Parts: sequence; structure tokens; C-alpha cells
Amino acid sequence: EIKRPYFHVHELDESQLVNWRKYLDFEEGEGDFTRTQFLYERCLVTCAQHEEFWLRYARWMFAQTGKDEEVRNIYQRASCLFVPIALPEIRLHYAYFEEMSGRVDVAKDIHEAILVQIPSHVETIVSLANTCRRHGSVDDAVAVYKAHVESLVVGIEARAALVSEWAKLLWKIKGAAADGRAVFSKYKPQYSDSDAFWKGWLQFETAHPGNVEAVKKV
Repeated sequence: EIKRPYFHVHELDESQLVNWRKYLDFEEGEGDFTRTQFLYERCLVTCAQHEEFWLRYARWMFAQTGKDEEVRNIYQRASCLFVPIALPEIRLHYAYFEEMSGRVDVAKDIHEAILVQIPSHVETIVSLANTCRRHGSVDDAVAVYKAHVESLVVGIEARAALVSEWAKLLWKIKGAAADGRAVFSKYKPQYSDSDAFWKGWLQFETAHPGNVEAVKKV
């Protein structure tokens, strides 16, 4: 039973979210496009701030043939109007959709817009670096990491985590483990008090079989 058919600033309780999930499951199973779309729109009046329903709506619409503009509209409404910036996952999905659609500059702009509001969001920075790598080179991804690792706007724990991601990129994509290790060594003085930095370095070294001496040094 759906008890609240209107939007309210207070979140729905879990039982109501479960009911919406079951109702959507049912309509999707019936296979009627118009009825299912209508139900999603009705659901999002009530659940406008719940990221999961926007993501689900976009996935369902993407699975329909020739509905790219409808998918884009869903992502834009969620990202620009309803879902708080503190929940950036929907925006990252939107960026990936635009990248798949060949609008790489738009995808990059979406990442940058997230980082204006939450500059220490590691997942967004990693995603931006990967986007730059896929449509450029490893050096383009490195430039993204370097800029954020050396940015005072980014929190220290986030910067330490990005050092690990940078080193991992050099090792796994470029095949240059020594270059990755050099990144850790370079930033050791800056992040010597960071648990994230040491944990990342230790994981990096233990991932190399037989690298006992390097692990001991860390």
C-alpha cells in the first residue's frame, strides 16, 4: 500500500520504499511502456530525493530502444533539480551516459561541477581521471591526479588516497610499478601522518608477489 502520494521533506520509511520497489517490479514485469513510465513519474513525485529510484528509472529507460533523450532528461532532472549534491552517484552515472553518447566534454564538465561542491570526493576524481585516460592518454589521467593531490582545496585524507590511485594507474595501466613506487616516495614527507597513505602503499607492495623487501620497508 502506497501511503504518501505527494512529496514531503521528511524521508519515507523503509516499508514505503519496499512497496514502491515491488510496485515498480510488477509493472516492469508486465512490459507495458506507458504504464511503467507513468508509475516511475508518480513514484518520483514522492521519492524525488531518493537517488535509487532515479537510477532505476534511468536504467529502465536506457533498456528501451531509441530513448536516449528520455534517459538524458531523467539524469538532468535528478542532477539539476532533485537529488542533493551530497549524493553524487546519479551525477556520475549521468557523466558516464554522456561519455557513452560521445559527449565527452559534457561528461568532464559534470565531474568538474561535482568537484566544485565536494572537492574531496575521491570517486569523482578517479572517475574523471579514467575518463581523461579513455579519451586521451595515461599522462592525461596523471595530470588529473597531480592537480588534485597538490590542491589545498582537497582534504588531506582524500589527497593521500589519490596518491594510491595514481600509483595504481601507473602500475596496472602503464605497467610501470617502479614509477608507482616513486610516486609514493615523492609524497611520503607530506602524508607521513596519513593512515590512508600508508595503507595504500602497503597494499600496492603486497600486490606484487615476491616483493618481500619492499613490503618490509613500508
